[in-house]
Amino acid sequence: TRPDQVRRIDFHPKESRGVCWARNQVQKLWAGEEFTLQIDSHMRFVLGWDTILFEMYQACPTDKAVLSTYSTGYEPPDTLLPVTIATIRPREFDGRGMFKVRSETCPPDKAPATPSPTAFVAAGFLFAPALIIEDVPYNTYIYFQGEEITLAVRLWTYGWDLFTPNRHVIYHDYTQGRGRSRHWEDDTDWTALNRSLEYRVRHLLGS
Repeated sequence: TRPDQVRRIDFHPKESRGVCWARNQVQKLWAGEEFTLQIDSHMRFVLGWDTILFEMYQACPTDKAVLSTYSTGYEPPDTLLPVTIATIRPREFDGRGMFKVRSETCPPDKAPATPSPTAFVAAGFLFAPALIIEDVPYNTYIYFQGEEITLAVRLWTYGWDLFTPNRHVIYHDYTQGRGRSRHWEDDTDWTALNRSLEYRVRHLLGS
């Protein structure tokens, strides 16, 4: 509805080289804005989300704060699931040496008064000063698995502090089988491509 406020770049689905490649293309559209909000395409915002994000950012004890976690789900078009505040926790290394995480949730009234320090990020919801685009541009050689843990490690080693939001701002559509085309339907070789690039993840993590 406001095309003068939107910058976009178009690709045929067959041109995609995975999620990190796609996010790197998006980052190239940055035009000097002070903050960046990275989300997935299938999200729904709460009223006043931008004000809430800034309030949480200002409550962090550093100006190099990154707010990120997994979001509460919703079912399109308008079924909102009960709101929870998620904290990402470590789980295990799988049989291929890939690091896995899990999440713990609590109701909003049990959440901390301010954002909590964490070691992890969720790529589908990440808010921070846009300087992270210069400091830690997306690694185009990671196809899918390993996106979040390598991003968290690279942010931390560049001096960024990671925080779990203590307030709810956005919903994520986790539903399956609704006819929405997925990347792996357009590129049936995605599994082989993903496996072939996992060694980069293991190299970065020393695993």
